[in-house]
Amino acid sequence: MSMRFFISALLPMLLFTHSALSQNEVRPYGRIDLRPGIGFNMGTRHTKTITPDYLINFDMNSVYWQIFAGSFYITKHFGLEISMHGSNINNHKQQTADYENYLNEKYSNQYFITTTTKQPHYGEFLFVGDQESFRFGPVYRYQQRKLQYKAKLLIGTERIDANPSTIRLKEKGTNQITEIDYRASQQYQETFAITPSLSVGYRFAGRFLINIDLAYSYSKANFVYKETITNLDANTEEVNTYPYNFKLHKVSIGTGITVEFGKIKPRTKQSPASL
Repeated sequence: MSMRFFISALLPMLLFTHSALSQNEVRPYGRIDLRPGIGFNMGTRHTKTITPDYLINFDMNSVYWQIFAGSFYITKHFGLEISMHGSNINNHKQQTADYENYLNEKYSNQYFITTTTKQPHYGEFLFVGDQESFRFGPVYRYQQRKLQYKAKLLIGTERIDANPSTIRLKEKGTNQITEIDYRASQQYQETFAITPSLSVGYRFAGRFLINIDLAYSYSKANFVYKETITNLDANTEEVNTYPYNFKLHKVSIGTGITVEFGKIKPRTKQSPASL
């Protein structure tokens, strides 16, 4: 799914926005809304300079699907939202190739790399995918004729997987074999995430709207990686531990359908004659 799709979907929404800013909404507000959707994540994490950098499952660019998103409004403007997203890591092959290139640059002058094992851990639920995230928080809604605007400040979790790896090295000119094993303190971590976001929806029929969503997400992961270096000939072992912390920044743009249930009728102003 390309960015051209999202841009072409966004332009009509901007035109509708321009033509409706000076007009007031007259229809009732929905009490509850549900919003299935799909979108694109653009992320940035860190530069790859040490071994654990290559063992974290995080796709910089990925398609997400909004498994569930719903809002309950206490008033016509203010409510609470809960959402769940899933996405797949699409670049497993590229991650493995980058990792092998890194190992060759690091060890090939002195060693033959006879075995390299990377064991990716995939998401446990087929419908969710490799990565899942949950969000919850307040939402503010404003309507103008057929347009609906939402501002949200959501908090929740972002799942990050940490892969183990075993490297077997044979020293050039000798028969000495060294095995290096990397394992994180946790197989995966549910990191705390904060996500401000904006949505614009266009009401195309009754209780149905098509919406464009824009969100920014920040989270921070904290792992401890254990490095075990074993000399198989001398039968000696050296263990090192490394705190491994990194920040995740992600921008998401998506689209979907909003379906409203229930009504919150707007207050009508009394005319001077009725007072």
